[in-house]
Parts: sequence; C-alpha cells; structure tokens
Amino acid sequence: IEIRAQVVDRFGSVGLYVLLTESLCRLPILETARAVLEGGADAVQLREKDKSDGELLALARDLRQLCHQHSALFLMNDRADLAKLSGADGVHLGQEDLPVGEARKLVGPGKVVGKSSHSLEEAQRVLEEGADYIAVGSVFGSRTKPLVVRSGLELISQVSLICERPLMAIGGIDSGNAHEAIHAGANGLAVCRAIVGAQNPHDQVVKINEKG
Repeated sequence: IEIRAQVVDRFGSVGLYVLLTESLCRLPILETARAVLEGGADAVQLREKDKSDGELLALARDLRQLCHQHSALFLMNDRADLAKLSGADGVHLGQEDLPVGEARKLVGPGKVVGKSSHSLEEAQRVLEEGADYIAVGSVFGSRTKPLVVRSGLELISQVSLICERPLMAIGGIDSGNAHEAIHAGANGLAVCRAIVGAQNPHDQVVKINEKG
C-alpha cells in the first residue's frame, strides 16, 4: 500500500505530459524530447507502433536517460515489457491493452501504470482496475487518433467527480484551449501534435504551461 501511494504521488505533480511519436515530430525525436524537457514538460511518453522491439528499446533507453537528466518522468505506451527493460518510470495502457494489474506485474513495484478512457463507464472500470492515473478524451478531437470520438469537456467534468487520482485531459489540446480542460477538472494535459509537430517545441511547451 505504501509503495502504491508513493507511485501516485510521483505522478500527482505532472501538469504537462508530452506524447512522442517520431512520424509526427518536425525535428528529430531526441532533439524534440530535449526541447520539450527544457521547456518544462513534466513527463514524456514514447508512443510508437511501427518500430522493431530492438529499435524501440534503444530509443526508450535514450529517452529515459534524457528525461531523468531533466527530473522528468518517462513512460512507455502499451509495452509493459519494454517499460521494464528500459528502466521507464511506468507504462500507459489503452483500452485494448493489458489489464492494469497484469501490466503492474510486468513493470514491477514503484512504477506508474496509467490507462485511457473515452467514456464515463470506461473511466469507472479503469479506476476499479487500480490505475495510478487516467487519461480522458478525446476532449477536442484528435488528428493523431481520428477514430476516437470527440468527448468534449463534459466528460472531463464527469470523471473528475469520481476520480481521486491524477486526471489527464487528452485529444486536440493546444495553447488555445488548454485552460478550458483544466477549468473543466483535469489535473494535467497530455499533448502530442501541437507540441511535437511544432517548429519550436520548447516554446509550445512554455505557452501551454502558461495557458494551462
């Protein structure tokens, strides 16, 4: 119980959580990561679907080292096994990935396990599974995941009423709407394209942090 409480506390201070996908980065991925960390991102997630396991592991280790140099958390998307091998701080799961409890067995104690939800019912199940944080969206719609239905700010408000763990708003968030997600009840913001696809990711992080 004490270890679990420490895990939640580690993620509790995350305000801006940047999702890295190489194909969406305007700059090289490690250069992008360095820029967002220098800009003030609290956590970085590696979200790659098309790389080989060997490539993914090598990249994850580089990113973990970079994140830790900037006192930021590093998480893997989907892959609890590679999170463990790379020394990541945790793993983020989708609805079709492993249950939280099974992923926790792979990553080990003292690691963060978060999960996405796209409805109030999914959010309730994620909380029952014991996720350390929950990502809710797609709040404003997402070009990264166009098949995920836009949930709007109302879902953030609804989930915030039943969630005592960190709640990350995700989906179409940028410097123009970040404050709306926080006002609706999100504790932090998970952002991809608006930051990594920018010519100057550092400045976008600064702008979103100011607005959020």
